[in-house]
Amino acid sequence: MAKKYYCDYCDNFIPSNKQSIKNHNKGITHLRNRNLYYSSFSSSFISQDLTESKQQLNWVKVDELNKDPYTVYQTSWEFYIPDSLPKRSLPPSLKPPPIHGYKVDPNVQWG
Repeated sequence: MAKKYYCDYCDNFIPSNKQSIKNHNKGITHLRNRNLYYSSFSSSFISQDLTESKQQLNWVKVDELNKDPYTVYQTSWEFYIPDSLPKRSLPPSLKPPPIHGYKVDPNVQWG
């Protein structure tokens, strides 16, 4: 048995192939049902949702928006490995860097 596509707006099953779904979505009854569905949401519901969103965003201060994003979060890097992991068996990519950094030969050219 062939698969069927169900249209929520029209409450109708359609053969699940690309052409019939396109034809259905362009049809007058589908467009009318879709418009009825979206018009069922009242404008008061939408405006209420917008005011709630504005209240949630009020915590952002204007001063914070004008700051340079690279200078706001200047923190020192801390490397923490859980005590449950044995540090000797970690691969080199997961081991923390040496305290004084890596030694770099000044005569080496990169690239």
